[in-house]
Amino acid sequence: ESQYGPGTGPLILARTDALHTHSFSEALSRLTAFREECGCDMTFLEAPRTVSQMEEYCRTITGPKLANMLEYGVTPLLSPVTLKEMGYTMAAYPLTLLSGGIKSVRESLEVIKEGK
Repeated sequence: ESQYGPGTGPLILARTDALHTHSFSEALSRLTAFREECGCDMTFLEAPRTVSQMEEYCRTITGPKLANMLEYGVTPLLSPVTLKEMGYTMAAYPLTLLSGGIKSVRESLEVIKEGK
């Protein structure tokens, strides 16, 4: 922050996959350490499996949080409004955007194919 000033410069996002390799409790411990000991800007709990895990993560861990809404993933898909109310700061919908782009490309190719 001192080099760039508040709100500028790189964002340090700390992610843990400990939910899959260890436990939910261990994942929360790591996220707490990322915030309190390492001073990260934002945390990311990879693939919470239930809404209650998502809610507990938001209640327990301070600071900004990222939700990754991945169709066909293990995390429940929630709306941006619901995520914000829960305590998430940022949401990514990577496949939703990609799928929309693919649909547009297919439609455009069909138009070209038909000579319109």
